[in-house]
Amino acid sequence: MYKCYDKNGKKVMHHEFHSLSEYIDYLSHAKKNPTFTGTASETGTLEFTDTNSFDEAIKLAKYGYHENFDKMMELKMKLDKYLKLSNNRSKQYNYYVGYAPDVKSYLEGSPLSMLNRNRVARRKIDLYVQCACASITSKESVYNRGVIILSLIQVLETLGYNVDLHLFSLSSDRYYSTYLYCDFLLKKENERVNPQKLYFPLCHPSWLRRLEFKLTECTPDITNDWASGYGYPCDMYEIRKFLNLKENDIVIPESRLLGVEGYDLIDDINSVFSFINRSDTPEDLILDKVERMRKIWVRNLKII
Repeated sequence: MYKCYDKNGKKVMHHEFHSLSEYIDYLSHAKKNPTFTGTASETGTLEFTDTNSFDEAIKLAKYGYHENFDKMMELKMKLDKYLKLSNNRSKQYNYYVGYAPDVKSYLEGSPLSMLNRNRVARRKIDLYVQCACASITSKESVYNRGVIILSLIQVLETLGYNVDLHLFSLSSDRYYSTYLYCDFLLKKENERVNPQKLYFPLCHPSWLRRLEFKLTECTPDITNDWASGYGYPCDMYEIRKFLNLKENDIVIPESRLLGVEGYDLIDDINSVFSFINRSDTPEDLILDKVERMRKIWVRNLKII
């Protein structure tokens, strides 16, 4: 859905999509704005986009991005082991009845020989991830941030939250008089995390540099002022002012503002956690620093 409106004296060009399939279908049929001269979605280089063409990027979004997925999952699992957070979702204890036997307690003759759990009421949280980023942002930092976000979702759900994942893009023209705002709901609170579904949008540069660039080129009210750089990513002040955030909502800005450099994953995740903890985070969402046991490097996707 597209609409154009005024907000706080600024023009907003707003795209909203409720599913990945809706977005792909829109891009496949949308017509380029004839006043817009930019063609970056088609002419972007392999080095910049990590794909050979817009059509290749559409196929990856539609049918799945599988290259190095197993290595990514291995990397994520190694990262998950570093996240030593208590599981607040349920506390296990011994009782007369339960979901499974405690063999040790039974053999010791204890009447409390069944395992049981205390369940904590779950709460909803919205996680907003900015996908607009500076042109100097490396593919490695995009990748690292994506892997960290996948682990962060798991951390939040372990802490008792149901996560709505919004992948959004908020950028402005050079005069800060017009916003281009795109909102993609990629995961609903009652959905389980699907790493394969989220792999391309979170970890691949073509999500922005092919697909979103195409969306910019097809925006009905776009002007040619946007053609030179396709807009400027908004900073946290502008993002928080623009989005109507609730108390527990978390915003993840572009890698540059997070301090994610794309080399060492532990350094990068600590940068993300430190950023979240500085952002008026409620006490029960404060994330512990990850203790370094050894370096995890992501270069050519080799885990050392």
